[in-house]
Amino acid sequence: MEKIGFLAKPHGHHGLIKAVPLKGKEERFFSLERVYLSDGNGGSAWFRVDEVKPYTRGRFLLRVNGFKKREEVEKFSKFFIAV
Repeated sequence: MEKIGFLAKPHGHHGLIKAVPLKGKEERFFSLERVYLSDGNGGSAWFRVDEVKPYTRGRFLLRVNGFKKREEVEKFSKFFIAV
């Protein structure tokens, strides 16, 4: 498994979350279908990615399957993204 970035904080109220790629891993975000989200302390799971949008300053917005509200994605802030 390869770490490609981390989740920052929610964007808006409809389940989007900001993702920050690690240096040199930006291109990996354009082809995401599934991601492994990990808090680094043993809490982790696979998720299907429904949407990836380029955002500002090299960041991306992700829509992960099943999350439709801000409150649902807030708990994943600071999680690592791996593929």
